[in-house]
Amino acid sequence: VRKASFPCVIFRCFQTNNQSALILAYSSYVRPILEFGCAVWCPLLLQRSPLACLTSIDVLESVQRRFTRQLFRHCGLPDEGYLNRLAQLDMEPLELCRIKLCLCLVYKILNGLVDVNVSDLFEFSTVTFTRCHDFKLKYPRFSKDVRRNCFTVAMVPIWNSLPESIVCTKSLLSFKRKLSSCSDILLRYCAFDRNL
Repeated sequence: VRKASFPCVIFRCFQTNNQSALILAYSSYVRPILEFGCAVWCPLLLQRSPLACLTSIDVLESVQRRFTRQLFRHCGLPDEGYLNRLAQLDMEPLELCRIKLCLCLVYKILNGLVDVNVSDLFEFSTVTFTRCHDFKLKYPRFSKDVRRNCFTVAMVPIWNSLPESIVCTKSLLSFKRKLSSCSDILLRYCAFDRNL
């Protein structure tokens, strides 16, 4: 089954008008496929696909865009823009979800919750900041543009933009909870086309 057809499958398999049930089905069966291993493959490079005038970010986002549009039609709701639909359904853009998943992995790495050597991936900044947290990461140097989109490079400015109260959280669960409070900060790093 192609990813683009997942939303159609949800509505064929679940014969209900219950919004919560359909969103649960989508979150259980579709989103995990779109988010699995995103730290490795996350499409951060804004290149246009040769098959369509969309970035790879927009192609992925179109799956959820299509699902929410069909959900509104299926439940007899008036058509809204994508971000308005997400707000009404209490959902987030897929790109924002991927950023949060990647930030959780950064947190795990920096706090020794995964079996990797921190110094192989990240380096703490030695510059003193007056208005920022003390856990700033140093933006690494690189010679090729492809490196710019690597997880260990792309996440550095996003991690550094987080408030100290989130970065210094003592547990992963608490970090995840607090991360949801700074969606506005993280949305600035999202590149999906809000007008599609």
